[in-house]
Amino acid sequence: MDPVQPTGGADEPNKCDGAQVGAPTGGGIVDTQQEEAPPGGAGPGPELDLDEIEELCSAATPGPWFVRILDDTHAMNLVAVSVVEDTGRGERWPDFDHGELIAATLVQEPRYVDCADERWDENAAFIAMARETVPQLVKEVRRLRQLLAATRMNMDPEDPVCGVEVRR
Repeated sequence: MDPVQPTGGADEPNKCDGAQVGAPTGGGIVDTQQEEAPPGGAGPGPELDLDEIEELCSAATPGPWFVRILDDTHAMNLVAVSVVEDTGRGERWPDFDHGELIAATLVQEPRYVDCADERWDENAAFIAMARETVPQLVKEVRRLRQLLAATRMNMDPEDPVCGVEVRR
């Protein structure tokens, strides 16, 4: 694929008539007004509602979050996400403050938090990582959308890339 080169000189800017920059039209975290992405992730897909994602991030317990390996009342594993770092001591209930826990991916006794694929540690690590990473990804998507919109402002309207709608 050839890189896109802006056309025209400094005195002769070319505009991409197809570019539209604006706020998402709604529809939840994913704007359902956009067509679904084809398999493999190529082509246009649903537009993310970055404002709603930011609101969810702001409403959640502040980070950072950490994975903690604890014990429940029967000295069985309890894998949790917490606002406090893991001590490495595997504290047993009630020797830890349950108010510091954000989520649990495994509580063995009674067994009411579990997952069939046994990826308790991995799921906890993902949840903890998402607290800091999702807001960063939203900022990066906004930055890239702005860059793309600015680039399209200098493109030839006949360029096929200009047919893609850009939203903030």
